[in-house]
Amino acid sequence: MPGIKCHVCRHELPAHALVRLDTGIFAVDPRFCALLAGQDLDYLELVEYYYELCGGYELPIEEGESYREVAPLTSCCELETFFRSMRGMHGVPQALRAVRYARDGSRSPMETASTMTLVLPRRDGGLGIHRVTMNHSIAITGTARRMTGRREFFADAYIAPARLLIEYMGMRHEEEERQADDSERDNALDTMGYHVVRIWRWAFFDTMRYRRILAKIRAEVGLRATRFPADFDDRQEALRRFVLRHWL
Repeated sequence: MPGIKCHVCRHELPAHALVRLDTGIFAVDPRFCALLAGQDLDYLELVEYYYELCGGYELPIEEGESYREVAPLTSCCELETFFRSMRGMHGVPQALRAVRYARDGSRSPMETASTMTLVLPRRDGGLGIHRVTMNHSIAITGTARRMTGRREFFADAYIAPARLLIEYMGMRHEEEERQADDSERDNALDTMGYHVVRIWRWAFFDTMRYRRILAKIRAEVGLRATRFPADFDDRQEALRRFVLRHWL
């Protein structure tokens, strides 16, 4: 067919790297696809793509449509293991660098966007916080059980050393009933010694408001301002605009 280019892969492929479609016709599995993406996508696009592969959503093909909730196609651990097994292949260094800053469990593009600003290194405009997990389960214990009807909460992003939950507040959280649930949740978490920082949708789209939110997170985690580059505000803004580029 016109436009088709043939390439030879001289590396031995791990099991299940190819998915059989028909006689003599195969497609690459998500891990191999992720590696091949490392040959073409820019670094930040690659990090974002790995969040999607390891998360519970997929972006639409047609512009203007909403994302869909789906099961994760792979995990960050599986990606890293596969990349290391393919050392020497073009794209492996870029893929290994990008997967360091991806996390499992993202449930929406905005959760990915906000978490990237926490995890990415300071040279890229992120806060450089390594111990961030997503969709983290927190069991309700002790007296907090009397404050909520739930047995567990799930944090969009969780920073264990600071017992800090980061919650992205989309349009659904602006409904009165949802706000009451969020207040009940905060009371229970506070009783158990957790802290919550909320990233409201309208604040994420405002440069100075979002800068103040990240300053709050820096203070909660104990990150000193002296450890950040002199031009960090500019780098932070460039990253914010990148992760929101489809919505700005």
